[in-house]
Amino acid sequence: GAGLMPQLVESGFHPSLLRLRYEDGEPPLLDQIAMDGAPLTAGRSLWEFVHDKRNAHFAALKPVLIFDQFEEIFSLGEAGRRAEVREFFVQLADAIENRPPAALEERFRVDRALVRQYELAPSPLRVVLTLREDYLSHLEAWKKTMPALTRNRMALKLLGGPQALEAVVHE
Repeated sequence: GAGLMPQLVESGFHPSLLRLRYEDGEPPLLDQIAMDGAPLTAGRSLWEFVHDKRNAHFAALKPVLIFDQFEEIFSLGEAGRRAEVREFFVQLADAIENRPPAALEERFRVDRALVRQYELAPSPLRVVLTLREDYLSHLEAWKKTMPALTRNRMALKLLGGPQALEAVVHE
């Protein structure tokens, strides 16, 4: 984990390490997004969960979803779950870009009172995607849908012996 999670906790954030599973019989990708073992979507979009005023406690946590080995969404996910992968990216993009999903915007037009159930200000949710560099081009295909991909990047270089030890043994 390159020592990221302890540093996030020290800084007052609430990180959740996630590794999506693609085998037959595993839950849908969106249902695998969880914090402290509790799924976030439960039949609604990620944006809806994050912005629902009834989830004010979630915002106070300063949540960070860390998707580990995210390259697997391209190598394993697209092989058998292509439509599900696309929906996952669309919902992740909506949440990151603070954009209500198209279906919810339509419901807002029909029922104006529904808007009051949601906090429309930017979300406190942070997302970290870790993936191997050779899969970066796959992620580039989503930069129009998720412009934040082009604004925040960090490459991790190979660590020397003392640096690797420090990353693993955090005091």
